[in-house]
Amino acid sequence: AAASDSVVAIDVATDQQPFVDAVQDFVDAYNAIRDDLGSLTSFNSEDLSTGLLFGASEALQVDVRLSRLATDRYLGLGDIQSLQQVGLSVDDSGKMSLDTAELKKAFADDPAGVEEFFSNKERGVAAKFSTAIDRLAGSETSVLFNRSESLQSTIASNEQRIEQWDARLARERDRLLLQFFHLETIVSQLQQNLTALDSLQPVAPLTSA
Repeated sequence: AAASDSVVAIDVATDQQPFVDAVQDFVDAYNAIRDDLGSLTSFNSEDLSTGLLFGASEALQVDVRLSRLATDRYLGLGDIQSLQQVGLSVDDSGKMSLDTAELKKAFADDPAGVEEFFSNKERGVAAKFSTAIDRLAGSETSVLFNRSESLQSTIASNEQRIEQWDARLARERDRLLLQFFHLETIVSQLQQNLTALDSLQPVAPLTSA
């Protein structure tokens, strides 16, 4: 706010925590998708129950593409070419984990390289994941959008078929009711005729003297 007569020392240090928190959020989001996939594609051998997307090719595509992004090499970005180099690893179940110390070390050794690795507009991690997610779950042409449209079309077709069957069943019910009414009428007439026949008395035979 004003000039100082004494020397003022200012220490400048890099705050890595916001960056670490952002990467941890990325890991948490990735693992949340993995949890959802595991639940939706599950199979219970005891009661033979399955998840909603068990056996669906779309779920398999999501699984394969995410796994590839997590383990692929990102070429053309300098010395850092994989998530493992910045402390991100994937276990046998497909879950991702973060080694915070290794991430901080990579950032301290080459902050520009780490930034390029994550933020390059064409080859960076964020760009690759964004492109893959748009193809998997974006609007109009994505895998999941097309699957949703296909399911909606199937539902509409089934609803139309149900309406047609309801109409046919209604007509068949009316026909059977009419047939039943005619049969009841015939049976009633037969019963009346049988009653009339039953009321007839035998006539005594004529004899001659």
